[in-house]
Amino acid sequence: MIARRAPFLIKRMSPARAALGAGLLTTIITVTFIAALVTFTQSQTASAIRAAFDRPGPLAETVAGSIDPAQQTSATRVIRDQLRQAFRDVPFSLYGSLRVDGLALRGTQALPVSGPNHRQIATVVAAQGLTSHAILVSGSWPVSPALTARIRPARQARPGAAGQPAARLQQPVPAALSAAAAALLHVTAGSTILLHSPYDQETVRVQVTGIFRPADPADPYWQLDPLHTAGVQRGGGFTTYGPLFTTAAVMQTGPLAGVLATWVAVPRPAGHISAAGLLPLSHRLSGALSHVSASAVAGHPATASALPRLLTRLSAGVLVVRSLLLIGLLELLVLTGAALVLMARRLAGERRSETALMRARGGAEGQLTALGAAEGLMLVVPAAVIGPMLGSWLAAGVAHGWPPPLSALAPPSMAWTVSAAVATVSLLLMLPASLHAAVSPLSVALLRGRQRTVGSASRAGADLALVVLAGAALWQLAHTASNFTVGPDGQLSLNPILVAAPVLAAPACSVLILRALPLASRLANRTAAGPAGWYCRWPPGRSDGGRCARPGPC
Repeated sequence: MIARRAPFLIKRMSPARAALGAGLLTTIITVTFIAALVTFTQSQTASAIRAAFDRPGPLAETVAGSIDPAQQTSATRVIRDQLRQAFRDVPFSLYGSLRVDGLALRGTQALPVSGPNHRQIATVVAAQGLTSHAILVSGSWPVSPALTARIRPARQARPGAAGQPAARLQQPVPAALSAAAAALLHVTAGSTILLHSPYDQETVRVQVTGIFRPADPADPYWQLDPLHTAGVQRGGGFTTYGPLFTTAAVMQTGPLAGVLATWVAVPRPAGHISAAGLLPLSHRLSGALSHVSASAVAGHPATASALPRLLTRLSAGVLVVRSLLLIGLLELLVLTGAALVLMARRLAGERRSETALMRARGGAEGQLTALGAAEGLMLVVPAAVIGPMLGSWLAAGVAHGWPPPLSALAPPSMAWTVSAAVATVSLLLMLPASLHAAVSPLSVALLRGRQRTVGSASRAGADLALVVLAGAALWQLAHTASNFTVGPDGQLSLNPILVAAPVLAAPACSVLILRALPLASRLANRTAAGPAGWYCRWPPGRSDGGRCARPGPC
């Protein structure tokens, strides 16, 4: 029976299995931790963005202005188109309302008011989407009265009338009232309220058809309520009750014709916007609101929204998180790269005779280089495959508790991409040692001379340039007013000094430690030798049994 021979690459790696195993373990640990950091940061950033969008109150956009009721439909269309261009794929709901204020209460037993707030008035609102944001307690929702169809014939009978026809009083106007306002006005479903309009001196009968309560008083929809669901507002010598919610048809003409229009847009961005789309959405939304405010759609309406500022703050926060992640990754890569380079150079030095023998037997430089590259692939490929899965599993455990499910072994695409990049960088760091080992003897001699030159430069203090560079970066970082810059297009960018300074500080500290080690060693030796060690010098490499080598007393 003929035994199969092991591949030459495996035979070559066997004597150095300890060093190669350490390199493999270093690469796997590095890729695992980097994948874990990337996965954890990505998931927690998405969770933070969703949490910021869970409260719809700060997300609402309001537009308010004076308008002719007949133009409400066209104004709503313009506002919706502008917001649709800004939000794009982000769904949103737009609600509009018409409102008339300052209607005096007549014949209603309201609460007595003391002090200067003695004039009792009411406000009437026709708001879209009321039935889906309120819960009916008693009665029914208002519907358009039948007299609306009889208004035009009455106007035709009196073509020159300045006001609306008296026929409007033939049937009361239906309206729904909140439970808070109904308790203050002592009315129930079926009660009648008389409202006097100071604009055309007409009196309107309003029948309360239903009592409701808001399903969620914190919903931004209730920004259409000028009294903020309280049912009453006191100030300026007036006590305002309501609002009385009626239908849009009632407020088109007559004493209840609404002249104040309000729109509230409520976006639902959770799950529809990524971290990269925060700042562009902020710019588009600010531009859309400015366009609406500058237009004559509702008499140059006033716009208000906290969403652009929220998006900008979230974008800056994401940039800070990514900068911290980048700093940690680069510092870990510096340490890993140093370990892999030392391992590769140590192996190349131990294999110098082996490499010379292979060259003597006809091995070409390309073959030796390919052999080193294959050896490097044996170290980085397992790390690129195992690292992302382990990193994703660790990130899931940190985020959601231990033990994480097996489904957490499926990493996101970003973790695979970053792991592949780290593995490629690790391979490129190990290749120069293989390339130097594969060159000709003459090149080896030149390389040794170059290494001696580098060593002499290091001893002369050239390595302190790294310390100076790190110090300059830290000084620049300490004297920088802002670590972020805003480009011409409004995009936030990170100051590169913020990343470079900590990354340069790590190797600079290593250089200082290596520089301080000889001095610390000499101080330790002299301290161990006693008082005589501070003013006596021993020749290098001699101890003379602890006696001073210089004649005379020590």
